[in-house]
Amino acid sequence: MSPHRLTRLAAGLLALAHVGCSSATDPASAPVRFDVRAVPPERSAIYAVTAARTSRGVVVRGGFFVGGPARTLEARVVRVGPAESRLEVTAVPAAAGGAPEAAHYDYEAVLPAARAQQLTVVHLRAGGAAADTVFRGRVF
Repeated sequence: MSPHRLTRLAAGLLALAHVGCSSATDPASAPVRFDVRAVPPERSAIYAVTAARTSRGVVVRGGFFVGGPARTLEARVVRVGPAESRLEVTAVPAAAGGAPEAAHYDYEAVLPAARAQQLTVVHLRAGGAAADTVFRGRVF
């Protein structure tokens, strides 16, 4: 093999290795299915967040008190390691004509199973500086 061809091959392998490493540590968002349901204002109990592996993926269920009727929830999954994910549930301003206005929501998120062996779920309050960790554990 010619030295020029060897140099190109080595450069190509190095570029592939770099892309593979950066994608493994990059906190890129993973796809998540997120369903939110408004619950009556008289509901006061916020039950514990649960996570279980099913045939659909990892199903996370919880409740979130947003505090004001002009808020709704969004969620995103951030991959923080090869087998560790973080689900961030955030209270955001409700879009005009969007989700029903409520102060409390129940939610269900379905994450890809391969990305959630170790899972942390956090709730981010509107205007809050820190997140509340509501679930942390292994999901088998």
